[in-house]
Amino acid sequence: MTELHKKDGENPTRDVRFEDRRSYQTAPLAAYTAKHRQVAEDLYNKIAQLGARTKRYKGSYSISGKLSQETAAKVVICEEGKGKANGGLDLLSGVYALVRANGVAGERNSAMLAENGLLTALSADGTIGVAPRHEERFRYIRVDDTNQNQCLELLRVCACS
Repeated sequence: MTELHKKDGENPTRDVRFEDRRSYQTAPLAAYTAKHRQVAEDLYNKIAQLGARTKRYKGSYSISGKLSQETAAKVVICEEGKGKANGGLDLLSGVYALVRANGVAGERNSAMLAENGLLTALSADGTIGVAPRHEERFRYIRVDDTNQNQCLELLRVCACS
């Protein structure tokens, strides 16, 4: 059941679970450029080789934590004209490592990433959802040539949660 809250001057039927409506619906992986697919695939393969529970979907890669069935992290590709950004989401083209921010996995991620000095590497620009589960919220970091090892470490820590 939807939990409703009313603040002064607000609509009492507003669904607070979707307060942050920024989200992304991926395109099929084959639709993205070979360069971005290779970066995403390499990151996914490296985290899988470390023993993480991983799953390749039609448009993204998911990582589950050891202590929960929830998605703890994801790897997605964003490119102009591919996929669909919602709610004013304005991401640059590239590969993104997403870290679960809500739910049991989100609480564990935040604690473990803070403990490892990695929480501040993630965007301070709110969270995003990924279709079809927009209610699952993720902090994110764009993967580039200078931070691939840091992104792998973020995903590794989340896979241990």
